[in-house]
Amino acid sequence: MVIVRRDPVNRNPSTENSGSAIEHLVMYDEAAKILGVTDRTVRTLVKKGKLPAVRFGRSVRFDPADLRNFIEQNKHRGIN
Repeated sequence: MVIVRRDPVNRNPSTENSGSAIEHLVMYDEAAKILGVTDRTVRTLVKKGKLPAVRFGRSVRFDPADLRNFIEQNKHRGIN
């Protein structure tokens, strides 16, 4: 048996438009790794309202689509 783990940020093009594929939500450490920052930075971005988070109870997760959107929105800002 072969187990294939899909990268949470990159969608499988064959299922992207089908509407039936649901990506797994990622935790703080995974979001931080995807963004190349620390967990603390991710927590700060959420607290400031710059990065959407999915909350249920005490758990916080991130939709990979929101991470992709965050990256796209911040690509053209430049470094100050």
